[in-house]
Amino acid sequence: MKRTALALTFVFALFFSVAAGEILSVRLAVAEPTTQWIKTYSSLDGTGYAVIQTMDEGYAIAGVNNGKFLLLKVEPSGDFQWSKTYGDGAPNSLVQTNDGGYALAGLNNYGLANFIKTDPEGNMQWNKTYESPYGANFCVQSLIQTSDGGYAIAGYTYNWNTDWFIKTDESGNIQWNKTYGMRFGFSLVEADDGGYVIIVSGGIITQSADTFLVKIDVNGNVQWNKTCISASSLIKTDDGGYMLAGSLDGISWLEKRDLQGKRQWKGSYAGENSYPLSAVSSVAQAHDGGYIIAGAIASAPFTFFEGIARIIKTDSNGNTEWILYPPLGESTEVGYYTANSIIVADDGEYVFTGSNSGVVWLVKIGEKPTATPTPSPTPTPSPTPSPSPSPSSSPSPVATPSNQQPEPFPTTLVAASVASVAVVGAGLIFYLRKRKH
Repeated sequence: MKRTALALTFVFALFFSVAAGEILSVRLAVAEPTTQWIKTYSSLDGTGYAVIQTMDEGYAIAGVNNGKFLLLKVEPSGDFQWSKTYGDGAPNSLVQTNDGGYALAGLNNYGLANFIKTDPEGNMQWNKTYESPYGANFCVQSLIQTSDGGYAIAGYTYNWNTDWFIKTDESGNIQWNKTYGMRFGFSLVEADDGGYVIIVSGGIITQSADTFLVKIDVNGNVQWNKTCISASSLIKTDDGGYMLAGSLDGISWLEKRDLQGKRQWKGSYAGENSYPLSAVSSVAQAHDGGYIIAGAIASAPFTFFEGIARIIKTDSNGNTEWILYPPLGESTEVGYYTANSIIVADDGEYVFTGSNSGVVWLVKIGEKPTATPTPSPTPTPSPTPSPSPSPSSSPSPVATPSNQQPEPFPTTLVAASVASVAVVGAGLIFYLRKRKH
């Protein structure tokens, strides 16, 4: 009987110790954003559209400076190293190539696509322009370097509004090109099997606003397609699936898909009070498995350039963990602040680029632990609008995955943990004494 009682003592003690320990670890794992640094490049009037981390741990930005393609290289601290401009227009995508150079692509002022390859110092090596099969101009939305050393490009014809995808060799020469019967091509990633997953939107024949996630093989032939949210940004996730990000009717959306394109969950992120409209421009996966979203909020349609940039951090299920509203104390007025592209740096922190009142800027955000409890996760998060950010100060992070409010810190669990330790000690003493006799 005593042995049974002793065994039960250990079981209950272990249970309470583990339960309390797990809950405490959840509470301590919550973080809030901290600004590491803010860099504005006053000589570069314009906007940063894409940012990448470079091989030397610094950063490169593709954007616009006085109506020209801009390539900006900075130190790991964000300090300026060099900048180059090319032609006329705006690049929408940037990659660092296998040889340490850069490739950037977009739309020039004449409606043609500029696809530029540079050396590591930004000196142009070649420049390609593509005209669609319909004789229409081409707008590049997404560019990647493929595993064979070539490039894959997604976009649409500027005059005819037809999606168009191009696969090139390492010199930018077309190997194949495809259209898929839609009006716009937005983003693409290379799949593990060497094919591609792409986003197309707007049926030409049906004139619908449907958006599709499409899997194609290495030659551009369709393998499957799935209706999805209105998305313009696509990334591969650590579990082999895909994350889509976009905006529709003033609401920002995330949608998680598995390897076969099946929806796993969907999350929406509205604006706040006097800034009810919300747009998302970029998404990346954080080192903890969650996601970081760059976008903006505004008070009226087509006025995001007069709104507030917004960064949202979610957990792996899309539940909001915190929200940050740049310019992070640099200015006290709502104005022209954009967050167009965000990445997760090698150190786990977040870096985004955009425009600060008409000047290219780069911001690095970190996280610090806090004991604030996290809300309960929900399968399909629908964040409740948080209070409007105050122009006079940086708003506090707000977690809004559901209507639930964070619960107080569970002091009873702390007591239970302490008590369980005492019980374990007493049980151990009793056991040792019995063995001694």
